[in-house]
Amino acid sequence: MEAGESKRSSSPISPITIRAPGWFRTLYVGSFVAWVVLASILLFVGHSELTSVISLMFWVSAAATLPVAVACSIQRLEYVGNNVVLVRLFRRIECPVQDLTSMRLSRASNGMSFCVFLKRDGTRIDARGGWRTADLTDLASRLNISVIQGRRIGFGTRVFATQEVPAQPAVPNLVSGVGKLAFIGGMRTPGFNATWPFAGLSFADEGFTLRLMGVVLVRGDWAYVESAQRVVGGLLGSPGVRLVLADGQRFVFWSFQPDAVLAALRVLGVQIIDPNGRPPKVWLST
Repeated sequence: MEAGESKRSSSPISPITIRAPGWFRTLYVGSFVAWVVLASILLFVGHSELTSVISLMFWVSAAATLPVAVACSIQRLEYVGNNVVLVRLFRRIECPVQDLTSMRLSRASNGMSFCVFLKRDGTRIDARGGWRTADLTDLASRLNISVIQGRRIGFGTRVFATQEVPAQPAVPNLVSGVGKLAFIGGMRTPGFNATWPFAGLSFADEGFTLRLMGVVLVRGDWAYVESAQRVVGGLLGSPGVRLVLADGQRFVFWSFQPDAVLAALRVLGVQIIDPNGRPPKVWLST
């Protein structure tokens, strides 16, 4: 038995629970409440067609914000019974502490970090973002696992290259010569919008995967992708990338680094549509 494993077994620690910062949860829960209040006021006070339309828009925003508010309130990291437990909205992942080798942190802003646990069998547990860096480093210290500092990232987008992690064998990309890429951001589908960090878009040789709060929504090979185009949000001008699929489906992936997403898609052979000027705006549709 290794020294680290012996120390973990002989020195049990009390249960630990890590949640997203209070301001982070308050932001989304408060946004949901605000949308509901504004929509209700306009619904019962306004008597014109314009106020009805605005009220409907607020109800749509409330419906889109609700799952995000619930998810950030539920998501947590726990140490219970010598297991590390990742709790998400639709999934619960448990891993014995002795199976972990290290924790990889990619720092964002506001004292936040993305977190990936590396296991002895070469696999990883992606805890994504929304965690205080201080809480994660304290957890790693208590679990007696090493911390690998990844590159600093912009708030809203992450690029994960598997070859940067020593304990994780690189997955070759025959087109670009790099490992798998994964971006964290937001997403818009027809009738639904999710903000950072609840959507994920990953690229590999064999194709792409789009996830919402860890759940796979779309997965396909590169022949399934017809085109990609840079867009911006209609209200706040948030940057993003629109993907058009062969079956007519379209979705927008919100990212603060759309150029990085488009560059990766271009290398992978996806047709990039140049708007020849300002990117088109996206409102309630895609």
